[in-house]
Amino acid sequence: MASFVGNCNFLDGKVVEASGQDAKVQLEATGQLVHATGRMDVHSGDSVSVAVRPERVSIASAGHCRRVSSASG
Repeated sequence: MASFVGNCNFLDGKVVEASGQDAKVQLEATGQLVHATGRMDVHSGDSVSVAVRPERVSIASAGHCRRVSSASG
């Protein structure tokens, strides 16, 4: 991985739903669904890697998520 990316964790998964700049991805390791947003060209069934930047992670109680990209569970 190029050094300009910085510290990231990459989680492999499959796109289960995609529309515009939004995608729902089911993670391979846990089966958990995550909601990702951004510039992407993905379609349902595509294998992808979700990049998680530790400095951008925040934890909130259920129903109080303020970020667009999120995971629950």
